[in-house]
Amino acid sequence: MIKSAVVLSAAAWRLVAASSSLSFPMQHNRAEMNFDGYPLKLAVDSGSAESYLVYGGWYESLYGPGSCEHLLTGCYFCPATDPCDLDSLLAQGTHRLMFISGCSVDVVVRNVTLLVGEQAFRNFQIGLMVGNNGLDRCAHPYALLGLSITPANTTTERLPSALQQLVKAGGISETAFSIHVSKLYVGISGSLVLGREPHNATSMISFPLVRPRWARQAFAIAASVVRVKSASTTDQVIDLSGRQRNLEVVVDTGTARTKLPTEVFSMVLAAITAEFGGFKHVRWSESTHQQQKAELLAYLDNHGHIWVRKNLLGQLPVVVVEVGAESSFEVNLSNHAQICENDWCVLLLTNKIRFLGPSHIFVLGQSFFMDYNLHVNFDDNVIGLATPQGPVEKQVVSKQSWTEILNPRCKRTF
Repeated sequence: MIKSAVVLSAAAWRLVAASSSLSFPMQHNRAEMNFDGYPLKLAVDSGSAESYLVYGGWYESLYGPGSCEHLLTGCYFCPATDPCDLDSLLAQGTHRLMFISGCSVDVVVRNVTLLVGEQAFRNFQIGLMVGNNGLDRCAHPYALLGLSITPANTTTERLPSALQQLVKAGGISETAFSIHVSKLYVGISGSLVLGREPHNATSMISFPLVRPRWARQAFAIAASVVRVKSASTTDQVIDLSGRQRNLEVVVDTGTARTKLPTEVFSMVLAAITAEFGGFKHVRWSESTHQQQKAELLAYLDNHGHIWVRKNLLGQLPVVVVEVGAESSFEVNLSNHAQICENDWCVLLLTNKIRFLGPSHIFVLGQSFFMDYNLHVNFDDNVIGLATPQGPVEKQVVSKQSWTEILNPRCKRTF
């Protein structure tokens, strides 16, 4: 089959009439994309501007020939028309990418061909993973699609943004993307749309896009008021209007857990306590013994995670984020119950970030998107939230199933 080609090079990019958007299916928060004929699944991360693939020569040097067949996102191998091996890639020099989780990956920059339907985007620059500091825990390395862009005033050398490359190539018309969720099941399933797409403006709430101080590649909504409400108690409110800076609410498809500022997390615990009948029914000490659980309706485990009786999830409070005088959106905590064991469910919610601990940071994780489709336009500096056109299914799993689907152990073939 003949494919139309868009040649991308540092010297000259041949532009074609730009299509408005490109669409990719998503399952378990991974977008299905094709590079040089290899169908791969890339973890979709709106909090990062970098994209990379797992180089098969590196991975199979560690886990044996054919081990790439067991890797969730798949491996990339250089095509016969443009061969490479691990030694030749390492000779180019590596770039180390650091993440707030404490993880780091080493990549080399490679020109590949991105195949989308009948189009072929040649000389598309992407990283190839040739090192990962998480393998000592035998955690699956994964390919990553960063949807953000690096701010113009950033001096650190970065990999080229996927969105900016596609705009320059004429593949999409604007530096924008949308995520449509059809199912919440060990991450987001639905579709990823790169570029501008037509939508019903009347169903969308738009907010100015701001850059958080603590993560320059991420993007956020500046909140003026945060409110925690429940069915039978008075709302608790944090009014930020008198503070020097508004609270930056980061939108991050790459994290499973929503991160609440410590003061908001405390308000949530207080609301649950009041809703469930007082402290005789809850325990927030992070040292709950097995025999005590039988008498409780909610408790904190040793990791600071909230566990709630499955039949009481509908009584959980809602966090309302107000932006200015007229705009707001809600964070439904009941959506964050994706892992259940017997009659208990744990909320994918925390007030801590690894290496940072409790803090003021507010991050909306994947569970948030059960109620909202996400639209981001970096050209207009706008974040849009829209109610899904159809129902979004949520499927809960056991903790073991969650781990097996999301992050199984690496499998050796020798």
